[in-house]
Amino acid sequence: MSEKINIYIVEDEAITVATIKSYLHQVGYEVCGVADEATAAWKDIQSMEVDLAILDINLIGEKDGIWLAQKIHELGTIPFVFLTAYGDRKTVESALTFKPDGYLIKPFEEMELYTAIKIALEAFANRSTSPPPAETDNMMVNESLFIKDEHILVKLTVDEIQFVKSDGNYLELHLSGKRHLIRSKLVDFAQRLPANFIQVHQRYLVNLSKVEVIGNGYLTVVGKEIPISKTFKDNLFRSIKTI
Repeated sequence: MSEKINIYIVEDEAITVATIKSYLHQVGYEVCGVADEATAAWKDIQSMEVDLAILDINLIGEKDGIWLAQKIHELGTIPFVFLTAYGDRKTVESALTFKPDGYLIKPFEEMELYTAIKIALEAFANRSTSPPPAETDNMMVNESLFIKDEHILVKLTVDEIQFVKSDGNYLELHLSGKRHLIRSKLVDFAQRLPANFIQVHQRYLVNLSKVEVIGNGYLTVVGKEIPISKTFKDNLFRSIKTI
């Protein structure tokens, strides 16, 4: 593979970590980080460029993999695959609460891991259906968007938005010469926008009509360089016309 997919491993058994690392290396994936407890992993995942996380359900420390899955699910920017030695109904039902993109039971083979990751990445990047957007303080009317600014609603023309940057539960809407901060998740906000807005990175949504240059791992929107995540690269190129 010419480009590396960044995988973050959350696992407290050293031998399992070593096995996963070996398997990922064999198929050309990159291990961008490892943690043996959930809170440390959550801190890393929020600050690093991660394309997919592998989560063991049972971890050392106060928080387990289910807790971490909830955090990642709420963030909504990366897929995750559960890893566990337990295949009982109660564990599976608990794990499925936060909609994992894959589920592996130990022990597993290299091809099983590769297949689970491949399916999870493809499904995440190409979801054709999504749950209804969460309720927010913002609403669409025709080609305009009303956003809440303190105690009033401010009207924006949707095509004025150049790109959107995610920062946790808040979004920065970048327009020409100004910026608005709203409370929403990127995945929910994207559902309110027309088709020319496309996610190119875990934290970025761009207006394709404002894109000037697409380079190797980045694009520019009115002079601003924005990273392209490998997870979303194929979908980006399917959305544009080239000659």
